[in-house]
Order: sequence, then C-alpha cells, then structure tokens
Amino acid sequence: MKWLAVVAAPVLALVVAFFAATRAAPLPAPPPLAATGLPSASPPAGMTVVQLPTGVTHRSAGFAYRGGSFTDARDFAMTATLVQHPRGDILIDTGFGRTIDAQVQLMPWFFRMATSWERLVPAAERLAAAGYDRTRL
Repeated sequence: MKWLAVVAAPVLALVVAFFAATRAAPLPAPPPLAATGLPSASPPAGMTVVQLPTGVTHRSAGFAYRGGSFTDARDFAMTATLVQHPRGDILIDTGFGRTIDAQVQLMPWFFRMATSWERLVPAAERLAAAGYDRTRL
C-alpha cells in the first residue's frame, strides 16, 4: 500500500500544477482609444462583406485559449467571410470544409475528447448554391 502513496503523490502534484498553471487569467481592459486623425472608412461602391457560417465547436475555454477556464463552456463559430470588392473578391477563413470529420480525427486525442462540433453547410457549397462565380476570388 505504501507504493500507492509513492505513485499517487507525484501524479496528484502534476494534476494540481497543471490546473494551477492553466487557470483563467483574464487580461486587464485596455484604456479607451485616444488616437486622433484616423481616416474615416470609405469603402468603394459595390463593396460588401458576407458571413458564411460553416459550423460551431463546443469546448471549454481552457482548451480554446490561454487563460481560459476549464469550467467555462464556450461555443465558437466557424465562419467564412467573403469580401466582395469591385477589383476582386477575398474569401477569408473558409471555416469547416467538407472533410471536417477526417480533419478532426488528425487532432490530438485530448482535443477530440474535449471538443464536439456541429457541421453546417461548407462555404464552397454555400457559394455554389448562390450561383457565385468563384473565378472572382
């Protein structure tokens, strides 16, 4: 029975150290923006910004970002952003694609155990359904 205490004590110490090192540590709020002379936004005529939601991940903040709490459940939107501009369009962060299930299987086991996800319609399929000409990208 002594061997159990010898093994359990270091394991318990590691677990305590892990949770102490990863406890929530929010950053202080920044001061109000005091910059002057910022240019006003003047997008060209015909410019639009479109959100294309592709899914949602569910996990604790502790697995999502540094300083997040393991007891703080969060939902994270996976959203592509299409910027339509007269000189050409830009698709930013395509979110979840058609192969998200296979991609998740390549993630470390602890990520898979701590995360679930909902797949929506991939950006490529949303664009195709809307008749969007992808040669503009």
